[in-house]
Amino acid sequence: MTAYVIGLTGQIGSGKSSVAKLVGEFGATVLDADDVTRDVMQPGQPAFSAIHAQFGREILAEDGTIDRAKLGQKVFGDPHALQRLEQIVWPHVIARVLDVRAGMFDDSVLAVEAIKLLEAPLRRVCDEIWVTVAPRETLVSRVAARGMAAAEARMRLGTQMSETEFRRFATTVIDNSGDEKQLRRQVEEAWRRSQDRVKRRVTG
Repeated sequence: MTAYVIGLTGQIGSGKSSVAKLVGEFGATVLDADDVTRDVMQPGQPAFSAIHAQFGREILAEDGTIDRAKLGQKVFGDPHALQRLEQIVWPHVIARVLDVRAGMFDDSVLAVEAIKLLEAPLRRVCDEIWVTVAPRETLVSRVAARGMAAAEARMRLGTQMSETEFRRFATTVIDNSGDEKQLRRQVEEAWRRSQDRVKRRVTG
């Protein structure tokens, strides 16, 4: 038996990180797949050479690291290029998740935040999946508040799974269209249900 894994996902701007922060407060170990991706893409790390070979020197910054903005320009809007990148990166991300899980106690919880969770083999590692949702224009305004143009935010949303598709895979749906108190209340309830499942699994 291994640690219990909750996958946290949803569209850009839906509030996955807010949910991740809360479950961290409640006792989960939280792993952000984007942070892991950034790490495995560093020089000397597993994915660096393959990405460099696939996409060329033009995606490198002056210091020799991968410039994620330049890489993003190459892959967003090009499904084949994005697929090639994911085929390089995801095996290393999953290996890191499995490594972290292996070092945890059976009755502990690992929460993995990943926007591409449902489209990657990573979802097979999860014991349950939480999907965070919010109205489309709320998503756009939240992303725009981070500095991205609204038009680009809409384009990014257009390349992602729809809310309906996300919901199909959800063990739990977190509606993040309200305030922080409403979000906390939903996450607390979902956490209690998860803790019940963990206890039943451990005790048999």
